[in-house]
Amino acid sequence: MENTPLAPRQRNRRADRQATQLPPMQQGYTPQPQAPVQQTRPMPQQVPVQPMPQVQQRYTPQPPIQPVAPAQPTRQGYIPQQGYPQSPMTMYQQPMQQQVYPQAGYQQQPVRQTQHSQVQYVNRTAVPREPMAVPQARASRSLNREVAREEKLAQREADKKARQEAKAQAEKQAEKARRAEEKAASADAKPRKAVPGWLSTAISLSLIAVCALVAAFYLMQAYLVTQENKRIAAYEAVLSNYHVTEAADGTLRVTWQEHIEKYAAQYNLQPAFVMAIIRNESSFRTNAESNVGARGLMQMMPDTAEWIADKLDDDAYTFDRMWDAETNIRYGCWYLGYLSRLFRGDAQLVSAAYHAGQTTVTQWLSDPARSSDGITLDVDRLTDGPTKQYIGRVTQTYGIYQSLLYPDEAFGAPDAVPALSSTAASPAR
Repeated sequence: MENTPLAPRQRNRRADRQATQLPPMQQGYTPQPQAPVQQTRPMPQQVPVQPMPQVQQRYTPQPPIQPVAPAQPTRQGYIPQQGYPQSPMTMYQQPMQQQVYPQAGYQQQPVRQTQHSQVQYVNRTAVPREPMAVPQARASRSLNREVAREEKLAQREADKKARQEAKAQAEKQAEKARRAEEKAASADAKPRKAVPGWLSTAISLSLIAVCALVAAFYLMQAYLVTQENKRIAAYEAVLSNYHVTEAADGTLRVTWQEHIEKYAAQYNLQPAFVMAIIRNESSFRTNAESNVGARGLMQMMPDTAEWIADKLDDDAYTFDRMWDAETNIRYGCWYLGYLSRLFRGDAQLVSAAYHAGQTTVTQWLSDPARSSDGITLDVDRLTDGPTKQYIGRVTQTYGIYQSLLYPDEAFGAPDAVPALSSTAASPAR
């Protein structure tokens, strides 16, 4: 059997088994140490004795074992508790195959030699173990944790209960205050009379009518503002299209208005009619020139300008002077005055003669298909062409200038738009 060291638990179990096999101890009995078991059978193999290693743990002598009452039989695996004395026993071991180290808590006995001098036997005596301080400390810490946990849970329950009680008390006080307020309000309130149904209906209808009137008012305001904006935009477009500018004081003026009014009064013409001719001939451009050679504001032809210069006794006449705005307006107004006297101041006949020539207009008047009385021209019966369009544009422009710049002056006879002025003027040459 190999010499294997036993663990403390195994040694305790073996001691317990030996204790159960011992006879009951008598009073005053003193256990005697057992004699070492002698090994008599020869060993198959002798192992040389190895020197024992030096024990690292410092040896502490233990007090001697006091005799105690015999232990009662215990179940297998019983572990002696603190203070239970272990029975002395003698252990024998087989010849050592390896080094034997002393175990903690046991005294090392000197080596005894038997008759087999080459075999070592170690006699070890079990001594009481020191108190198990570590398990007790662990049990104490576990107990303390359990106690602390129970105290913490108890504190939580107490806090929760206190909060619930405080909440219930606050709700009770709030309910009490609310009831007191309701009681006071009901005591102070006076009984109200019910509103009749017809009155409620009348009030509702009145409110609906008021809302409808307010909505209609705002819609009308929006419509009027929109129309006013459109009127202003159209008015500004007309002013820009007909070369009319508005001064800071609100008065309106047209380009070259001073020269137009001067020579229109000299040759007994309406200034608005002269402005209409200029606007349709050159759009108030002094450098305008047609493809047939007409120049200036009133588009004077070379032959017509030379004939007018002869009538006016203008010795300094040259056709290049038609680029000058004042000279061009003077020659054009003289020619319009001549045509107005020829055709009795009819604006349609004068504008037709200015565009197509006086001979052409005279032929139209003599034609019953175009003139029923030989005095006025039925424009609707004229053949569609440039002259018919020109008459319509001049007549429309004449009315616009008259309403913008001279709204207080009458047009004269209701059957014709006059080209001549109602005021007397010096006779033309």
